[in-house]
Amino acid sequence: MPYLMKQQQRPMGAGGAGPHRGYQGGKPNPGGMRPNNRGYNNQMGSGSNMRPNHMQGGQQQMQMNGAPAPQPQQMQQQMMMEQQRQQEVAQRSQMSQMSIEQRYIMACHQILAAVMPENPNYKDQVGTVLYEYIAQIVGPKAPKVTGMLIDLPIEDIKLIMQDWSLLNTRVNQASELLDNQPQ
Repeated sequence: MPYLMKQQQRPMGAGGAGPHRGYQGGKPNPGGMRPNNRGYNNQMGSGSNMRPNHMQGGQQQMQMNGAPAPQPQQMQQQMMMEQQRQQEVAQRSQMSQMSIEQRYIMACHQILAAVMPENPNYKDQVGTVLYEYIAQIVGPKAPKVTGMLIDLPIEDIKLIMQDWSLLNTRVNQASELLDNQPQ
């Protein structure tokens, strides 16, 4: 019994896990097996609660380059982000092949349902979409013309958002009003 008590008090370097794992207090231990204090062999080193490295809580598996290996949930998120990026690239490519009229109708269609008096932000949303196209028609007057158009009644705004030629007509009318205004 004194031998077991003495062995329990021993520091980890002498007979514990590590380079001296197969050495047991002056007695060689073939196969690196080490008796533990419960009377049976534990192949993983000292203590019965030791688990293989890939199972220890808090430790991440490492890739060959030393970075932590992505976990399944992270890999799924990365795959989803990559798919979204590819879809965005494909959509931009398709949009660049569309005419300006097609792009305008598509952009307006995305927010048309939000254009209603109950939506306190509809003027901001409409202005954000229309500005890009108005700037291509009248250039530097686009901020003022956009402001004039979003102040129209909602029904007129909806009609403008559904018809490219009507947008052009209204933008040109607003631009002429600005030009004819006394300075």
